[in-house]
Amino acid sequence: MSDRSPLAARPASTVVLARACHGDSGYEVYFTRRPDHFTFVGGIHVFPGGAMDDADQRPPILARVRGLTAAQAQAELAGSPDGTVALAHWVTAVREVFEEAGVLLAVTPGGADADGSAARRALAAVPRTHEDGAAAVFLDHLEREDLLVAADRIRYFSHWITPPGPPRRFDTRFFVARLPPGQDPVPHPTEVAEARWLSPTAAIATWEAGELLLLPPAVFTLQQLSSLGSLDQVFARTDLAAESETRGNARLAESW
Repeated sequence: MSDRSPLAARPASTVVLARACHGDSGYEVYFTRRPDHFTFVGGIHVFPGGAMDDADQRPPILARVRGLTAAQAQAELAGSPDGTVALAHWVTAVREVFEEAGVLLAVTPGGADADGSAARRALAAVPRTHEDGAAAVFLDHLEREDLLVAADRIRYFSHWITPPGPPRRFDTRFFVARLPPGQDPVPHPTEVAEARWLSPTAAIATWEAGELLLLPPAVFTLQQLSSLGSLDQVFARTDLAAESETRGNARLAESW
């Protein structure tokens, strides 16, 4: 590859994990800080997420996506090359949130959220690594436990592409999901240097004070979410992605 040929952007998913605040109608979102020594965006505060694995597109796991078909996913993620890749973005979202935050965004066939005991079983059985085959281990665990990817509870939000230049590039779909009842994040022991919850408004103020290091997509996401005062408002919006002004218009941030 010549110096003038930019790296291809890998499909990826990022999830804004949110929880209601106690005592009021507001909500907080979950951030992790990448270790300073990481080559790609080391020291930056991010939402959980990562690149799509080939295993995320396996027919058996796509058949376990609840409430969304491949055709519907492709329509939702305007610009996606095909329905299989589009639907796999939801699988990637669930897998990466588990890997980085230890949270299981899955439901039983009856529609009940995976609870704390289900999350603990997954944490005991699944290695949280990027080694070859690790993604398949998690997806196999979902099949053994008869858990489904809760796509109808994971809302698409926006589309961002890493600009040419960084050592890695991602074609990333951003989603929003509630923290399931009975679960608390268990940050990845080596990929997460720090984890914290902040309301969108507080996160923006902390970023402006220089105490939170964020990339442009995260700032944009927080600005959009700060106009919605509760999680019920977030999930009641039928035009959530359109409101973010990114549907069918991938944003490539020049200032990374």
